[in-house]
Amino acid sequence: MRRVVLTHLPGLNYFIGTFDLTNYQDWWKSSPLPGAIQNIEHALWVGGPMHLCLAKMVDGTWSIFLSFDYGVNWQLVKNSAVEIMDIELVTFTWILYSDANGDWWESTNSGFSWTKVCTAGPVGRAFFVLHKGETKTVFCHDGRYIKKSADIGRTWTTARDLNSVLIAADAIHPDDHYYTGIRTAAIAGANGYILAANGPYLAWSRDGGASFSSCPNWDEYGNDSRLVYEAADDDGTFLIMSRKQLKYPPSSIVAENRENFLINDIIVSSVDSSYIYDVVFMVQTKDFNGKQLSQQYKQIVVSNLTYNPDVPAHSDRYPVTFTADYNVYLPGSSDDFLYVDSVADLGLLDVVDSGKTRSVTATAYSRADLVKYSRSIFVKYATTSTLLSHMFKTCTRYYATPDFEGEHEYNSVFKHVYQQAVSLGMLELASYQLLIPGGTVWDRLLFSAMSSVDDLGNPVVSLKYSIDGGLTYVDIDISQIEIYSGNVDEAPEAAGGQFTLFDYSNAVWVAGRCDNKSYWNYEDGHRIQMLSYDMDLIVTNDRSKPYTLDTTILHDRQKTYTLDGIINNARSYSYYLNAYAQTVRSRQYRLDAEVQKIESEDYEIGATLCATFDVTYDIDARLSTLQRLQFYLYAAIQGPKSMGYTLDALITDSQADEMLVSFERRIPQLWNLIAKPIPRQGGVYDSRIDPETD
Repeated sequence: MRRVVLTHLPGLNYFIGTFDLTNYQDWWKSSPLPGAIQNIEHALWVGGPMHLCLAKMVDGTWSIFLSFDYGVNWQLVKNSAVEIMDIELVTFTWILYSDANGDWWESTNSGFSWTKVCTAGPVGRAFFVLHKGETKTVFCHDGRYIKKSADIGRTWTTARDLNSVLIAADAIHPDDHYYTGIRTAAIAGANGYILAANGPYLAWSRDGGASFSSCPNWDEYGNDSRLVYEAADDDGTFLIMSRKQLKYPPSSIVAENRENFLINDIIVSSVDSSYIYDVVFMVQTKDFNGKQLSQQYKQIVVSNLTYNPDVPAHSDRYPVTFTADYNVYLPGSSDDFLYVDSVADLGLLDVVDSGKTRSVTATAYSRADLVKYSRSIFVKYATTSTLLSHMFKTCTRYYATPDFEGEHEYNSVFKHVYQQAVSLGMLELASYQLLIPGGTVWDRLLFSAMSSVDDLGNPVVSLKYSIDGGLTYVDIDISQIEIYSGNVDEAPEAAGGQFTLFDYSNAVWVAGRCDNKSYWNYEDGHRIQMLSYDMDLIVTNDRSKPYTLDTTILHDRQKTYTLDGIINNARSYSYYLNAYAQTVRSRQYRLDAEVQKIESEDYEIGATLCATFDVTYDIDARLSTLQRLQFYLYAAIQGPKSMGYTLDALITDSQADEMLVSFERRIPQLWNLIAKPIPRQGGVYDSRIDPETD
């Protein structure tokens, strides 16, 4: 399998992906999605090289597309007239989705076919599957209620009404209270540890969803527990680097700013062990209101004001200092005027006369300055903070005990990692964690595709990645990216490609080398992974075993099979056969003949010859054979040929078990090969009795 990052930019009907997970410079365009696409809403890895994506169509329907080759090419597998709310992976090739009617649909073959498993269920705007031992529980966040299903979406119960989650008083909110405002549906968890968005607050469960309460480490103001900074070493383990007294999360960003932001997304970035608190979460927040910072005045020069009588008409010497009263205006619905130094007409400003004046002392350095000041007004406005997206990582918490060796919790406090300008994307974070087979090294990746601003303040796509669970990030230089048109062998576009045309990424997802969906069985203390294999096999020992086979071909058979097949992985193999006959043979025959009887007679002819006689002799010969055989064979295989034979065989022995044992000794992974047993009547398999046995 290949590691891959795929992202979607708004307004496009294709994806941009890369296999270059070292430098992130070589990217490619996928083939366009079939049909008229309005927008791509969601995408995910489902197993091996297979990926699914959800798109809204121009005609108002919703479609699911499937790719067999890492997102390069796509085909339609599902179209729905009802809006599809969310689509997620249960396990390898097993997918669920929910629609706006509350219906839930299931596919167990990577999305080829779908079966409705529930009607009138929750409208699953966000859901995930919690693995606990052999059980799987689906938790759904519909914007107010957290629902759960113990039978993969068939039936549902209410786990918690978020309107009833009590939030304890703190220094900012002196009374216990409940949050009943708007929420972004976001939920994630592992090892029985769940985090769910509750507007600007967090609800959590530490018992596998049996109960939910407000997360105190996020809600409280100014917690003085100790925060442990973490870093991943070469083998993927986490080390304690230092301890620092810190109030977390930063009160200026969270506790004092509840009315201005919402929790937008929650993902699991890594799972360090089977322990419940060793689940590492990333929490993303987004501002929707700028936080008011102060009240300020801005002086604006206009052309429709008369001279203030308090301003001298002229002066013989400059600079001249004077005092003047200016009318104070208030901003209306727009504050665009704050970015200009002058306007032609007061009527062009979206301001309202406050009926008040402001007395100022000004200095004119020339006659022109004097005229300018005499035509000024003051606008009173409130300064607000820039709208930002914030990233938080759960980190280790130590209780403030004197020796710092007492009670502690893991990954239960929130470290503010970074912030940048708010983008309009939806699913901007994706991660996978994979234990590389044959060792103890973790392959971790967290990819962030959001927006930022350049040196001139213009929005640009911001691509970041982290390989330590989200603690530290590397910025990808977009100006150095080369994008290929679907084929990495083709010439690239200009550096930056499509990334320079859009301000943000709409969605991003990733897939690891073998899998990106694994979990700990924290009851039994071991890790379960959905493994796929892509193996190059080198046979180090060649073995041959002779078999003596007596066959009698009774008759020729031909049978035609009709096969409907779904090829998950298209593969082709080329074989080249060079044949050379190493044995040269020749045959020579030598014939030695021995005449057994020789007869000779003398005749005296004293008479007249009257007749001619022919005498026939029979010769008995013995042949002594001396044979030497030599053959010269030169074979050139012109092309591959295949011939089919029907062979009735009696198999008395099988070496399959011995061969499997030999493979297991040489392959560093656990094999799980299932071979169909050969039926043996009387201890011997007879193909004449069961000729069609595989």
